[in-house]
Amino acid sequence: MISFAIDEEEKMIKDTAESFGKVLREGMRKWEKEGVPYEIISKYEETGFGMIDVPEDIGGSGLGFFKKVLTLENLAYGCAGTTLYLELPSLIKHIFVQADHQIKQKYKDEKNLSFFIDFDSVFEIKEDGSVSGKANAVLGKNIRTFLLLKDGKVFVFDDFQSIPKKPLALDAVGVNEVEVNSKPQEVFELKDQGKYFISVVRLYLSAIQSGIIRASFDYSSKYAMERVAFGKKIAHHQGMAFILSDFSIAVSACLVT
Repeated sequence: MISFAIDEEEKMIKDTAESFGKVLREGMRKWEKEGVPYEIISKYEETGFGMIDVPEDIGGSGLGFFKKVLTLENLAYGCAGTTLYLELPSLIKHIFVQADHQIKQKYKDEKNLSFFIDFDSVFEIKEDGSVSGKANAVLGKNIRTFLLLKDGKVFVFDDFQSIPKKPLALDAVGVNEVEVNSKPQEVFELKDQGKYFISVVRLYLSAIQSGIIRASFDYSSKYAMERVAFGKKIAHHQGMAFILSDFSIAVSACLVT
C-alpha cells in the first residue's frame, strides 16, 4: 500500500521546525526593528535546517528538498521575514550547484551574498563586458557580493550600490535597490540556463507561502470564534462559515502533514 504519511525522521524535523517557528513569532516585531539577533542565528545553525537540502560537495547535508519544505512551512508559520533572513544563505548556495569545482570552493563559505534574476532584461551587457542596470527589490542586509542571473550566466559583482528600501513586511530580511555600472569580477555559466535555481526559488517561496496561509487561517478562524455580531459568533453566521470552510480546504491542500 502506498502511504503519503511522513516518517519518524520527517515528523521530528516538522516538530522541531514548528517549535522554532514559535520562537520566531515571539520575537518578530522586535527583530523587524532591530534585526535578527546573533543568538537566534546561532541556534538556527545548530539545528542544521539551513543546509539540510544543500548538496554535500558545497557544504550541505544533501537530504533532499522534501525535508526543506517541512522546515520552511513551519518556520514561516512563525515569521516569514525572519525565515527568509535565516534561509537566504542556503538558497543562494544552490546557484553554485552547477558551477565547476573551483567556483564552488571559492564561494563555499562566503556570506553576505544576494542575487537577482533578470527576467525582464533590466540589466544591459555592454560591448566592453561591463553591466549596467538597477534591481528594485533585492533581499538581504549588508550585501558585499551581488549575483546577477541573466541569459543562463551568473555575473558576480563586488562593485555596486545598494540602498535599503522600505521592506513592506519583510523588515527582518531587508530589501534593497541595487544599481550596477561596472565589470563583473567573475562570470560563470549555468548548464541548464538557470532552470534548476529558478525551480529551487519557486519551491522555497511556495513553502514559505504555505506557512503564511496556515498562520492566516489560524488567526482569522480564532478571531471569528471570538467576535460576536447579532447575538452570536461571526463564525456561526452562514456566510462567514462558508468562507472559513473554503479557507480550511485551501490550507489543507497546500500543507505537508
